[in-house]
Amino acid sequence: MPQPRLHLIPFSRLHLFRFGDPRACLSRGRQTIARVLELMEGREDLTFVVENVAFASAYLEAHPSDIAKVQHRLQEGRLEVSPQWTAVDQNFAVGEDLVRNLYYGREWLENRSGQKSQVLFFSKTSGWTPQFPQLVRKSGMAFVAAAGSNGFFDWVGLDGSRVVVWNPELDLDVFWQALQGEPGIRKASWKVIEDALVGRDGILPIFWGSDLSQLSEAALGELDELGQGEDVAVGFGRLGEVFKNIPAPLSQNQGEVPSPSPYLETLAPEMVCQSRKGVYTLLWAEQVAAISHLLCQSPYPQEQLREAWLRQLEGMDYDVGGNTDSRSALQRQVDSLSLVEDAESLIAAQVAVQEGPPGTIPIVVFNPCSWERTDVVTARVVFWGEEAITDFGRYELCRLVDGDGEGIRFQEVSSRQVETTEIEIVFLAKDVPACGYATYYLLPNTPQPELLNVQVPGMMAPEFPEPTFAVEDVEDRISEPLRGIRIGRRFSTSGYLLDVDEVTGWVTLTDRKQDRVLIKDLRVIGFEESMKMGVEHFDPTGRQFELALDRVDLIESGEVRATLLLEGHLLHSKVDLRFDLYDGLDRVDLKVGLAWRDEKPVSVDLIFDSGMEDARVHYGVPFGFSSPDQARCVCASWASHRQCLGWVALDDGETGMVIATDRAGFKFEKSRVQSTLLRSWIDPISFSYRRVWRAYPERVVANYSIRGYSGDFRSARSYRDGWELNQPLRSCVTYDTDAPRSLPDRVGPIVLDGEGVVTTALKQAEDGDGFILRAFEALGEGCEARLKTWAEILSVSEVDLMEQPVREVAPEAIVFAPFEIKTLRLKLGVGA
Repeated sequence: MPQPRLHLIPFSRLHLFRFGDPRACLSRGRQTIARVLELMEGREDLTFVVENVAFASAYLEAHPSDIAKVQHRLQEGRLEVSPQWTAVDQNFAVGEDLVRNLYYGREWLENRSGQKSQVLFFSKTSGWTPQFPQLVRKSGMAFVAAAGSNGFFDWVGLDGSRVVVWNPELDLDVFWQALQGEPGIRKASWKVIEDALVGRDGILPIFWGSDLSQLSEAALGELDELGQGEDVAVGFGRLGEVFKNIPAPLSQNQGEVPSPSPYLETLAPEMVCQSRKGVYTLLWAEQVAAISHLLCQSPYPQEQLREAWLRQLEGMDYDVGGNTDSRSALQRQVDSLSLVEDAESLIAAQVAVQEGPPGTIPIVVFNPCSWERTDVVTARVVFWGEEAITDFGRYELCRLVDGDGEGIRFQEVSSRQVETTEIEIVFLAKDVPACGYATYYLLPNTPQPELLNVQVPGMMAPEFPEPTFAVEDVEDRISEPLRGIRIGRRFSTSGYLLDVDEVTGWVTLTDRKQDRVLIKDLRVIGFEESMKMGVEHFDPTGRQFELALDRVDLIESGEVRATLLLEGHLLHSKVDLRFDLYDGLDRVDLKVGLAWRDEKPVSVDLIFDSGMEDARVHYGVPFGFSSPDQARCVCASWASHRQCLGWVALDDGETGMVIATDRAGFKFEKSRVQSTLLRSWIDPISFSYRRVWRAYPERVVANYSIRGYSGDFRSARSYRDGWELNQPLRSCVTYDTDAPRSLPDRVGPIVLDGEGVVTTALKQAEDGDGFILRAFEALGEGCEARLKTWAEILSVSEVDLMEQPVREVAPEAIVFAPFEIKTLRLKLGVGA
């Protein structure tokens, strides 16, 4: 029988956050790579895997004289770098962040080595999104090596794409512990390895490394001594060699793999949520910059956007067990927002202003989504006099109109008057073009002398339209046994009834269109945890803490929007719920604020109880959707928890509701949906004799939008609710109406129009040759789409995720298979 052989693959698990701040971790990673390169000079058999390109790139920035050496090691295959920029958490991703992570990692590696790696390596993963096989394939790879214990299997994506995955049979650090661990750990680890070798007559691939570990001469010496034994042969191998002998047949896994640690968002909501907002901001920054480049011939900020993406990706290497910096996440978002504002201002400044009275103020409303849209928008307007800035009286009775001169109802929600006047208004922008803009006009009051005359007694007064309000009625619920004490209130809009029980704090939401209850019980609850099972599990004690209401008030009531405020406390921590009700929009928005100050292990959850016992649940994932029964759970205590992107829908095939959200963590249980706002826990620095509670932000905020529908989630286009909440309409006010202007006052410059097609990226190609438009089929049904542009279409070709050509396509008939992600390169002429 051949001697069993350990196929050692040395690596170091390189984190950006876990064992220090990013600067310290990068420095440690550079030192690790430097030592490996030095050891390779004396060991021709030594190999090493660098998990993330970010660390290899940082090494060459600090050691530019080693570029040739690194290129040589990459080309001979002894140094392997996984073609991803950093370790982005898939189940908290938006989608395009996964694409850019693969693009920038693979691009760097190809430029340095001249080779195209076929293997993607994850030393640690917290779950896989079901579209990742398609992303891997369309990035030019076929194999994935990742932590786990499943051996080889075929991973099938939503669209049918397949990649071969190898999960090592043994833990990634078992050999490290066997060789460098404490005596007791060494013995136990060797026993694990010996058991794995029993009956094996071939190679056992095994990783050698640990968190930020470094190889040394001493470690290699110990390895040489081990190799002199008679029972086991030990040698170095390469990651790519593992896939040369794939067993057949392979078992198949399909669908998502939920995270075994879904608590990350709830332990550091300010970090994870801000990072996702940063991705959405970057996507709009690219899109509006591309539109500005097309319409205004302004320079496209390619380098600034690339740098912003790299910093964004590095900030998504989450590890709440160590150091996280929410301020960095917020700063990345602010930096991207400045690119957005610059591009929006360039476009707005060239939009042709229609004729109107002197002092007309154009408000350009942008729609980041790839479908025509009617939604509420906020605008901040400054009123200046024509000559003296303080002479702004002509705006006291201003009007708002659209491009056709039709009056638009608006509502002033705040104002500030010092030397001039600044107001914030909200209004309903109707039919804003997909991926484009529409212009509205704030008109100053034009005096009408006949209305200023003193009215003669008996003379009919001039007619003014009767104002309407978002809230049609407010009804008090009275307790007769308690002698008329108010126990609740009902708020009515044209579409919904919202009932608040002031005793329990529970809210009921009724859809008036369908005359049925959407949510029979909406409330905030705290679930106490035992702390017996550790942070990676959830072990409730059974005790629950209810929200005690202190206030129920209608704090805003106007023609466009009304806001209902519920304030209370959970234990000693303040909680507020703000419901926005609209006239003309079929939805109810909810913002939940939590200022957590209690030192108690509690999971604070927002409960949506639909009352539909047989409801089917679907939810958004990057580039598609999933359902709880399509996932392979890996942790029993989190079996009902999922990470959702943008939306969750419940329906029985005839009626249902969709909950749009900017949160990811949900739990599904029969008719009830739970969204975890925050998980209170002890800090990792705590000692056994002294518990130190984690520090939380001053205020955790979660946003939701609720809509009832008939039919199922597909016919209701539930995915749109998620995109619209996370990509709201944006406004840009311009005052210099005398500047040269050439753009129409409403346009959708580049639109891929197809039922169920969602555009996720519109940007300049990385090589500067044309535009890149990426979209996916969101309903799982397949469709045909048509490209519409403001400019002349010169050519349209399909490319892969590396923006390399695949085939030419006809712009009027672009066919999408179910769940297909399609990337197009557009070459356009200038002009309408």
